[in-house]
Amino acid sequence: MRWKLCLSFLLLPFFCFSEELFLGFYSFGKKEYIDKVSGTYLNNLMPYGTDGSEREVIKEFLDYAESKGVNIIFSVKDCYKQSRWYPKVKWTSTEKPEDIVNAIAENFSGHKAICGWYISDEPMWHVGLGNKEQIKKNCEIIRKYSDKPIIVCDVPYSTMWDDLSKWCDILAPDIYPVPGDKVIKVYQEIKKIKEKYKNKVYGVLQVHGAYQYSKEYDEITGRAPTYEEIKVMSYLSLLAGADGILYYSIFDLLKQPDGDKKFEFLKDLAVELKENYKIIKGDISKLKIEVKKADDILYILRKYKGDDYIIFVNLSGMLNTFIFNFEGRENEYKLSPYEVKIVNLKWR
Repeated sequence: MRWKLCLSFLLLPFFCFSEELFLGFYSFGKKEYIDKVSGTYLNNLMPYGTDGSEREVIKEFLDYAESKGVNIIFSVKDCYKQSRWYPKVKWTSTEKPEDIVNAIAENFSGHKAICGWYISDEPMWHVGLGNKEQIKKNCEIIRKYSDKPIIVCDVPYSTMWDDLSKWCDILAPDIYPVPGDKVIKVYQEIKKIKEKYKNKVYGVLQVHGAYQYSKEYDEITGRAPTYEEIKVMSYLSLLAGADGILYYSIFDLLKQPDGDKKFEFLKDLAVELKENYKIIKGDISKLKIEVKKADDILYILRKYKGDDYIIFVNLSGMLNTFIFNFEGRENEYKLSPYEVKIVNLKWR
């Protein structure tokens, strides 16, 4: 299904605390990525390296993003002495990490392109457990100047979530199961964090291949997710309660042999996700079904605008069958690998 939107809508940013589904990519601070997502439902970017740029460069980048209707989660994730990319800029003091964060927040917190702040990237590994106070301090500095949400990404099993949940608004676990793990891991890890903390949660989902980061893998042993796997992981994150998705990453995706084709697929998927998100976030349906066969099937019941829906996912990379009885009638669905279906029980 292709979508049509008027230009005036395309240039209106939506913000991280909107009830709308938040969708976007990790990226670098390059205008080409802004051009790529402009006018799509993926018009949110988290560019690495923005904290290491000079003031004029930052302003030009943010101005360009605003002109294209693209929202920027501004990264200050390297403002820690332990970071290998610790900023070496001339426009402000870099003696202390907080000097850089303060200068950035003071100068740019009011920019219309900024929809949030990226405070740290897998801090359990990259800046270490001993750097908690610096993370807290950087968050406090941003709070002085901005009411936009602070986002932190960490590994699902991080021992820092308790502290991060106090200082940050949005928790973003990164979950990369392909090819060695099962896609259900996306659902399981997001659900754990969503149930434990009151924060909003964004799923950081895989579109890259392990081969793009380690010579231990090739394009087969460390392959990128298939189209079906990307789709099912996206739905699983939302079914687990995620409030948004950041795909990692647009720069890895576009380097893949079918990268442009996958990007077009993601554009269409984003339209589908935003539409179906309304149903997923609906009330829990009180209807009762009798499940007859549901091996490797995840399902939920929802009520939206007076109608009852069943949403079910084939968790298997094989053909599968889902059978359930409803109001005395047997319903059987043959599912392709990783297929997701949403059925209005009124019109089944």
